This record gives sequence, C-alpha cells and structure tokens, in this order.
Amino acid sequence: MRTRTRGMLDRAWYSYQDYNPPSTGGGKTYDTGTVFTNSKSNGSYDTVSDVIIPNFLRRKNAGEVFMNPFTVTKDKRSTSSSSFTFGTHPGWGTRKVNGDLACIWSVPPSRPSWFETRKTDAMARTLLMAHSKVASEDFMSLVTVAEATKTARMIARPFGAATDLINRMIARRAALVVKGLTLTAAATQAWLEYRFGWKPLLYEMQGIREAYVNNLVQYDKPVRLVARASDGNIVWDLPNSVTTASASAQGVTSVTMRANYSHRAKVSSGVLYELKDDTLESATARRMGLRLSDVPASLWELVPLSFVVDRFVDVGAWLSAIVPKPGVNVLGSWTTVIDYQLNFHEIMEAKIVVNTPPATTYTNSGGTFSEEIQSVSRTANPTIPSVPTVNYRDLNLTQQIDHVALITQRLLGLRVGNARI
Repeated sequence: MRTRTRGMLDRAWYSYQDYNPPSTGGGKTYDTGTVFTNSKSNGSYDTVSDVIIPNFLRRKNAGEVFMNPFTVTKDKRSTSSSSFTFGTHPGWGTRKVNGDLACIWSVPPSRPSWFETRKTDAMARTLLMAHSKVASEDFMSLVTVAEATKTARMIARPFGAATDLINRMIARRAALVVKGLTLTAAATQAWLEYRFGWKPLLYEMQGIREAYVNNLVQYDKPVRLVARASDGNIVWDLPNSVTTASASAQGVTSVTMRANYSHRAKVSSGVLYELKDDTLESATARRMGLRLSDVPASLWELVPLSFVVDRFVDVGAWLSAIVPKPGVNVLGSWTTVIDYQLNFHEIMEAKIVVNTPPATTYTNSGGTFSEEIQSVSRTANPTIPSVPTVNYRDLNLTQQIDHVALITQRLLGLRVGNARI
C-alpha cells in the first residue's frame, strides 16, 4: 500500500491579555502572546491509500482484472475567530481573549457502537445480496409449477375474497356493524388474496415475458456482467446538543457550546462475473430458474411464511448466493463504504468568574467551528457470509399491513384461496 496526502490544516491559536488598573496592579499589562494548540482549525487535508500496480494499463488492456483495496479521506474545517472582552472590574481590570476558540473547545462525541455494527452488518448483507443476483433467473419456474393448483383455483374464482366482502357488506350491512369480526375476517382475506395471490401472479407473468424476450439474446462467447446491492439507511444525528466545559487554560473559566452532529454511511457491494451460455437450453434453464442450483432457493420459497422470515433474515438470498451456478465464473468482488460526518459547534456563552471583591461573573457569546469529513474505503474480494444476514431495514406501511393481516388470519383461522370466513 502507498499513501499520498494533499493540503494542510492550520493549527488553532489563542491569546489573552489582562490590564491591571493603577490602583491594584500599577497599570501593568500581562499578555500571554500567541499560543498554538494541537487542534486543527482551517483548511482541507486529503489522504489516499492504494496499491501500486506495475504496468497497469498494459495488463488492463490485456484483459486482466484487478480488485484492489483503497481508502480516500477528505477533511475540511472552517472556524471563525472570536474576540471576548471581560470587565472592566473595579478591583481587577479587563481581560481580552482572542483566537480560534470554538475549534479549541469543540470535542465531538464518539459515535455509538451500533453505528459501526450497522456498517459491518451492511457490508456482509450487501455482499450477500450482490452474490445472490449473479446470473439470477427471470422467474422461478419450480415454484410456479409447485403452486399451479393454488393458482388455478384462484383464477377459476377471480377476486373471490373481495367479491365475498362486497356481498356481505351489501347483504348484511346491519349485522356487520354488530359483528366486527366478520368484516375484519373478510377484509383480511381480500387483502391477503391480493398481496400473495394476484400480485405474485402478475410478477410471474412479467418474468415469463422477460425470460422469453431475453432468451432471444444468446452469448456465443463469455460476457462480463456486474451484480450490485447497496444499503444507505445508516444514520445517526445528534442535533442541538448543549455542553459546558472548563476552559481556564485559555483565559476563560468555562464555556457553553451548542453543537449539531450528523453522520451518514452508505455501503455497496458488487460482483464482477463472466457468463457463458453454451446452448439455448442452458440459457433457457438459467432464465426460467430450472437449474439444479435453483432448487434450494425454490424449496425455501415453498416453505409457508418463508417470505416473512426473509423480511428479517436473508435466508432465500443466502441459499441463492452460496450455491455455485453453472456457466458462471466469478472474477472478483468488492464492498465500498462511504462515511460522511458533519460536526458544527457554536459558542453560546463564554464565562469568566472574578472572585476579587466585588465577586462578579462576566459572559460573552462567540464564534463557530465546522468540520466535514468524508471517507471512501473499498475492500477487495471479501468472503461471502457463512450464515444468512439480518435485514435491518424498517418495514414499510404495506409490509406492516401484511403482518397485521397474517396475524389476524392465524387468529381467525382463515385460509388464502378458500372462502371460509
């Protein structure tokens, strides 16, 4: 690995000056001069770490594939200099404080442990999802055939549950008001029939069409393709945080700051693979999900309520990812993490307490400091997770309704495709 840098960050500074009146200090002035600290206040600083590849262009043009790790970090900071005047105190005088004070006193909190855990989990999950998409089928014929009887029964009685619901509302509207369970059962049945009957059937028809259209295109030689997956739902915000800290070393007793912290992370993974369809039969089997490698995922799809499990744990995708696919040569994979931080601090109150009689407290408000850090890192050829990953995405409204309907179905003893209400 080699590391290169560009830019520079200035060191923060401060100074303070005390003027003692003639009656107490003989009219003398004490000046600290300019003091530089370890804090960095203004400027930008970029760091790049990557791998040196000898004869890169020649080897790339020859068809060689490179999967190398790298890290890029960009740090941009900006502060406004502050100037405070405390006094004049009759028994003590005046104190003036200057410098990049908001930068010196800003201390961003550590990010919570769950944030880093979520990034790690997202790296594993997106890699798993990308591998599951490698040479994926247009539709799962094995599942369609296994459920052909249920599909035929549904087609023979189109929208049966919805029709029953309307008829019951018309014929027994008075009773439905009294017997709420009847209306709940009928509405649940209609919703489940739509979500897990008609909607999947429409997707299957679309998949059959895509398989037919795509089957007209055949690769007479290996072609390189990329399967991708991403997760950008990693967020931690801490708005309007107020802290008070001692600042005596910089000529101030204490300082109170308002801060805003915003952290975002996006994780994406990709798989570069080479696909070769030797015959029309092999291409058709791949697009229609009729390969032996498609059997484990198809069997999982036939397990009752497996789709509910997949909303929380990626069992189906894991089965599809770990089983080798014929005619596929994986050339490499990668996982990229983009991490963004924005920290903002504002001095609400700088305070100095004078104990010399008369005891007095002076306050001032002051400047700001902002820091923007963005880092991009890539891991080359990570290992596919050995167990299914957890799906941390929140359920959308439709999925929440699905789960309520399924729970209601179990409680009321309903069966999708059967009008027993």
